[in-house]
Amino acid sequence: MAKYPNLKALLRDDPQALAYFAALPQYVREHVAARAEEVNSLDSLKSHVANATKGDD
Repeated sequence: MAKYPNLKALLRDDPQALAYFAALPQYVREHVAARAEEVNSLDSLKSHVANATKGDD
């Protein structure tokens, strides 16, 4: 899996990550964006989303 320097680069260069991110609710996108430097792959993006939505069931 490709690694990127940050969320911005990931979304710019990985269409699958961009589509996934765009489909998220606004509050989740904001949570992930606040930690943009920690997001460097689709897997790390999904992990941050899981943390943001913990307890939403």
